[in-house]
Amino acid sequence: MSEPVYSRAPDVVWRLGPDRVLVHFVGSDGRAQDLQGAAALVWISLDAPGTRADVVGRFNESNIVADEEEAIRVLLASKLVVANEHA
Repeated sequence: MSEPVYSRAPDVVWRLGPDRVLVHFVGSDGRAQDLQGAAALVWISLDAPGTRADVVGRFNESNIVADEEEAIRVLLASKLVVANEHA
């Protein structure tokens, strides 16, 4: 069974603020969204694509405790993050 590899959506630009990440969809709708808390941490951890275990490991390395599973679900639902099957 393969595990999904998560990565940032390619049509999103973003900027890191002091306590949030501002993401903006490039394209016709021009939606913008603030990410805070665990969602912002997951976004930042996806500098390189990774599995859920990779994301959790990156949090652990920084001694950050967060609800990463819920954050990943929210980011997937909002199409800010995409999941590809790991070979």
